[in-house]
Amino acid sequence: MALWRERPTQAGAWLAGRGKAVAARLIAALRPTIVPTPRACAVLGGLALLALGLAAVAPGAWLAAPVLGLLVLGLSVADGILAGRLIALDIAAPAEVEVGREGAIALSARVSGTAPAIAARLMLDARLAPGGQAGAMLPASEGLAQGAVLVTPTR
Repeated sequence: MALWRERPTQAGAWLAGRGKAVAARLIAALRPTIVPTPRACAVLGGLALLALGLAAVAPGAWLAAPVLGLLVLGLSVADGILAGRLIALDIAAPAEVEVGREGAIALSARVSGTAPAIAARLMLDARLAPGGQAGAMLPASEGLAQGAVLVTPTR
């Protein structure tokens, strides 16, 4: 039996009569997504090239690959700590946008840390953005990042 039927919470009680599909969508939407920062991706790419070069030059030094893996893991944790935390997020969407016309969804994020920009990605209906996703880099200053994600509704 499903967890939300065995131990209903306030949201679970609301979902109990609405079917598994709705519950699965809501649970998936509320689950946080962990996305590596561009800095972590650059380090991972550089270390992968280093490991490949090491394997080509000295195959007997295979022990370096797990060490590099642990180094990547440690650097990724450090990167996550340096990235800062989301304190507040405000989203303002227009009440209506005509089909075929471009509209902007305004985003304002307050974060801890000193990142020069913040990557924002919204999951939307596929009729609002290609692939159901729209994103933008929000320039940040003194912990406040503001910008807009552009959408164009289609039929």
